Amino acid sequence: MKKLMMFAAAMTIVGGAYAGTCAPGTESSPCDTPVWDFVMKGKTANGIDKGYKAVYAISYKGAIVGNLSEIKEGGSTSTSVEYVDELKATVTNDVPLFTDPVAVGVGTNWLPTATNALAPVLTYTPTNLPTPKVGAGIAEYTRTVVTAEQITYTNALGQSEYATRTLTSITETYWRTAVEKTVTVPGVGTGKCCLDTFTVYVYDKVDKDLIVFEDQEVVKMSVFGKGLVKELKPGQSSSLESDVMWNLVGDEDIALQFVGFGKAKYGLSKGGTSGSVCNPVTEEPCEPSYDWPSWSGWFTGFFGPETADSHDLNCEFECVTVAGGTWSAKLNKKLSAAADPEAAIYRKFKVAYIFDAE
Repeated sequence: MKKLMMFAAAMTIVGGAYAGTCAPGTESSPCDTPVWDFVMKGKTANGIDKGYKAVYAISYKGAIVGNLSEIKEGGSTSTSVEYVDELKATVTNDVPLFTDPVAVGVGTNWLPTATNALAPVLTYTPTNLPTPKVGAGIAEYTRTVVTAEQITYTNALGQSEYATRTLTSITETYWRTAVEKTVTVPGVGTGKCCLDTFTVYVYDKVDKDLIVFEDQEVVKMSVFGKGLVKELKPGQSSSLESDVMWNLVGDEDIALQFVGFGKAKYGLSKGGTSGSVCNPVTEEPCEPSYDWPSWSGWFTGFFGPETADSHDLNCEFECVTVAGGTWSAKLNKKLSAAADPEAAIYRKFKVAYIFDAE
């Protein structure tokens, strides 16, 4: 069974293809999905079989998926006051009797030949409706709505006259309240992206399943080094250094922090035309392109509850075990290019993948 452990990200980190203020921008397609092969090895004092008696080696494989969002510019948020009217009471007013006109013409009788219902007409409402403040309670006002019908009278000469008869006259009482409304105008996509969080897949060798840690916080990720200021010619590339710090947090007292250093590469296109005669692809020279970094480093933190008694020297309550070791994340370009990276990860580890449509 797939386990989902969801934790909200605390901040947006520079990433994407290094878009943002801490790294150069890119004109590449927005919001690709980088995928890294993930390995962690270390030790923990959490003996599952023999109890808390020895330090045990741990070793896990899996994958890391970068969750990206496109940078947008020009968006705005504003507030306005919206009035909500609620009908509270209706009172039916007396309607005067209607008398048919019998002899409209001279010596000629007029007879009713057709009756047409008219739409209700708002005949009275206050000139200035109340404008209560937000949270200030209700304001009362009334209005009158009249429903009528039109009667057509004709005579033997084919002449027509019309008369209107009032059917109902209703006075309505309304309560008006004020509600603050937020209006958001979305920004326009810039084609550049930022890395928000990691989704981490860890293969469970016992259950032969993938444990999924969603929305893991990326505290820091950047690229730096001489390659950023190196003057490149068309077709040349340069190497960049990179650092990263991220957290893996889950239930069962899992709270690990990972720090790593690595390298990345960026370059300028040579320019030219490729593809077929019928579908040529023209590449402009000096277009920048970036590869996501790969890292190796260290991790430390808490890794599950204690499984047996121990004599803790600085606390008197139940503790969790500590863990530490090394890890690596190598960019997997094949998985990154997959149409559905998550499904591709499940296929790689030979785990049944069930898509949950929302």
